[in-house]
Amino acid sequence: NALVHNITQFQDIIYQISNSFGIKIYGSIGFGKKFWDYLVEIYGAPSNTNIINFPGYTDRCPSEQSDIVIHIHSIKQDIVFEASNKIIELLSQCSLIKKIDEIYGFKYKDSRDLTGFIDGTKNPKGNELRSLASLDNNGNSYLLIQKFVHNLNKWNLESLDDKENIIGRTMKESIELKDKLNTSHISRVDIKNEHNKGIKIVRHSLPYGSAGGDKGLIFLAYSNTINSFETQLKRMFGMSDEYSDKLMDYTKPYNSGYYYIPSTDILKDIIKQK
Repeated sequence: NALVHNITQFQDIIYQISNSFGIKIYGSIGFGKKFWDYLVEIYGAPSNTNIINFPGYTDRCPSEQSDIVIHIHSIKQDIVFEASNKIIELLSQCSLIKKIDEIYGFKYKDSRDLTGFIDGTKNPKGNELRSLASLDNNGNSYLLIQKFVHNLNKWNLESLDDKENIIGRTMKESIELKDKLNTSHISRVDIKNEHNKGIKIVRHSLPYGSAGGDKGLIFLAYSNTINSFETQLKRMFGMSDEYSDKLMDYTKPYNSGYYYIPSTDILKDIIKQK
């Protein structure tokens, strides 16, 4: 299969471009449930992944699951473009590919969202903690992607106090409020699991957009279990209790999907079978 053959060249392209530019570039490739099931059936990929299709969480967070996702990031956007261009050129040769969506994020000020608040304040720090949060025992991961389109005109009508109550943090220094509202974003997503441990995910979210068009946040996060995402999303959209995330009155998610990110070893095994 030409598509599987080209997919397995992904890491080689990343390494080659990183070496040619002399600047580190990172990349991961993930698969929706439908395509992973195909790899299980035809190429003997592991079947015990627990990957699911994004089910949608009320009509405010619909499912728009894709089959394949590629995440590339670097401190240099021209390198990201170079890698993206080569990979998309490769995949476009495959007749099975019917549609390709492409979006670029950028760092805004001191890692702020376009709402003005710092994004990812409680991201795990250091490689060890990030690996514990994002990788399972076999080095695989789960990815959630959502493209949030912000209504900044509506958001900017709110006072600073109201904005801080909606988020649950101060805007300037990102200090968590002591008396957070149950509907604040932080109250909805900063939660503990059944073992009374905080649910940790590794965010790679970035703002995106154009001055005259849509703008918002590419929410992109890795976890060692898909349950972390499900728990947070159900709380955000009022499926766990009587509260929902007030921030969702000012933004709407599109292109939501869950993806399985296999380890390099699993990808190598697929290569051997192709």
